[in-house]
Amino acid sequence: MAQLIVRNVDDSLKRRLQQRAKLHGRSMEAEVREILQAAAIQGPAFPTALGTRIANRFRGNGLDVPMRPIDEKQLTGKTGADGASKNPKEQVGIRNDPSYNPAYRHNQQ
Repeated sequence: MAQLIVRNVDDSLKRRLQQRAKLHGRSMEAEVREILQAAAIQGPAFPTALGTRIANRFRGNGLDVPMRPIDEKQLTGKTGADGASKNPKEQVGIRNDPSYNPAYRHNQQ
């Protein structure tokens, strides 16, 4: 039979295991073995991936209707292949947006 060594167990956890073992009339080692066996028999708590579970939960609520294609040019008015403007003055981000960066405002004067 295989052996397991568990290190760095909190003292409070060890006391609770001892109490539980005493309650069930067995040694702490036998109690831990029983706990491990019960956990292994149950299998994984979530047998399917999170995304699949979310999709299954909301299936049939109208959220699984295919979306129509979006034309990036209509949304942004941008002309680049990646939807970004080719004009550097129109490329606004947090780094060069005056409302976020007072230093940018200073450099523009």
